[in-house]
Amino acid sequence: MPDAPSPAPFLGQVTDDHEYVDRFVLSFKDLPGTGRRVPLTCFNTWMGQTREKSIHPIAAGIRGLFTTGAGVAAVTRGTKLRLYDEAALGDILEVRCRAFQNDDGSRCDGEFTWLAIGADGSQRLLATGCMETAFVRLIGFGVGQSAPAPDFWRLFFAEHSCGMPGPQPTPPPGVGLYTRVPRTTPLFRREVPQTKPFLCERTFETGQQDSNLVGNLYFAHYALWQERLAEAWFFRHLPGLYRDPREHRELVCVALEVRHIREAMPFDSIRLRMHLLALETNLLSLHFDAFRVESTGALTKLAVGRCDYVLVERSGAADPRFLALPSEILSVLTPLMEETH
Repeated sequence: MPDAPSPAPFLGQVTDDHEYVDRFVLSFKDLPGTGRRVPLTCFNTWMGQTREKSIHPIAAGIRGLFTTGAGVAAVTRGTKLRLYDEAALGDILEVRCRAFQNDDGSRCDGEFTWLAIGADGSQRLLATGCMETAFVRLIGFGVGQSAPAPDFWRLFFAEHSCGMPGPQPTPPPGVGLYTRVPRTTPLFRREVPQTKPFLCERTFETGQQDSNLVGNLYFAHYALWQERLAEAWFFRHLPGLYRDPREHRELVCVALEVRHIREAMPFDSIRLRMHLLALETNLLSLHFDAFRVESTGALTKLAVGRCDYVLVERSGAADPRFLALPSEILSVLTPLMEETH
């Protein structure tokens, strides 16, 4: 007689070291773009999904907390990710998550590592990420103040967390394709992002499908909006990069960051602005400001973010080759660099 199935076979496992481990395979939707590789925005979304699967044992308490108007909610304060290597269709991915909680449970940080698992059990580092989650007491529509976590949450993480985090471990030098990007002389760097001039802006209209159990807009949208705005700007100046079937080059986001300042709610109009932050011969860093457009037309800042891009060229199954940024991009940015110096 076969063994009885696990009551929740779709859930990961918690190791003796308090690490949540889960495995999954890629869908077609996870592989957009000309390179058919997993972008950092997917890892960003998976970070939230992993966080929420890992706390399944206290799901009933969370459901009651967020749906009964108790006035306390958990919100994402920030995310940060780095790409090390590429995943493709057929890969089995493993995510590892370690949680860290402060004394009163008002803040819980997560560290994430994604690996590609080979048929022989080998492991290849794909990406790392970190996420800060905080509890707030709702004092108005979309307005919250820092608050301690409810007891069931605090006790759960007191058992399963690893204290408070130190610096996230750094892989050894040379581990991962994207640690081998040649470093070049900086052409431009702005230590403090400026509000003007910006490269482009776009307003995104939101609705209930953009929200989640908490009621606010889901954190992962901000990273997707950043990527969408950057891609639209790249397409404007390099349409052949995306539509010419003979083109084998691709701009790849290798680092992504979002820091949330205040919450946005369904039906808010969100305006994103993109600025040049830093430029090297083969590396472009972009800064983003996200605002809510008020009924008066005034802008209320919601979040800030960053994306770093490199240009690669693909040839069959070989590792992509790193290239200098296209002249079409440099020619647009050069006057801006001169203007802001």
